[in-house]
This record gives sequence, C-alpha cells and structure tokens, in this order.
Amino acid sequence: GGGGSGGGGGGEAARAAAAVVEPLGIVPLQRALEVLWSLLLDVANGSLEGVQPAWPLAETFSERLAQATGTAADAASTAPLAGLTMGHACAVFSEWARMRLANRQV
Repeated sequence: GGGGSGGGGGGEAARAAAAVVEPLGIVPLQRALEVLWSLLLDVANGSLEGVQPAWPLAETFSERLAQATGTAADAASTAPLAGLTMGHACAVFSEWARMRLANRQV
C-alpha cells in the first residue's frame, strides 16, 4: 500500500497556517481567508482545471494571493506552508477561521 504520508496532517497544517498569517506571519488574516476560500470554491466548482490533491499548497496559494493583491507574493510569506498540499487546504482554512473567530471575541 501507499499513501503513508497522510497521517497527522491536520496538526502540521494548523501549525503551518498560523505561521503564515498575522500576528505570527505577514499575510493579513482576513485576506488569507478570502483568498483560500476562493481557491476552495474554484476546486469545488470544477473551475480550477487539473487540480490535484498533491499540488503544493504554498505555491498555489501564493499565485492566488498575487492575483488578489495585484502584486507578486513574497515567497517567504507562504514558506511555512511548504510541504503541505491542496489536500491540506481545508485544514488550513479551518485553522485560519478559528483564529479569526478567536480574534473577534472580546
């Protein structure tokens, strides 16, 4: 059998996600959520042609972030996502959403 790298990805994805967005990283949390949500919607709608679970998340997210902001994304800003794939995208989104909700509670 194959696919031995799938175990424990949720915790790894959560740690990586936290390191990308403010305050630990440099990408604004709201912007990151919007960009990743649009990416996930495109996957769900089948409009991201050829998307594969093994696609590198850092690269795919960086491209989408650059499109959204109109400027090239700094590779260092998404470096913590290195090693994660599109298969981790939902776990990353979940972590960012949890962070956003925690920030909104006073």
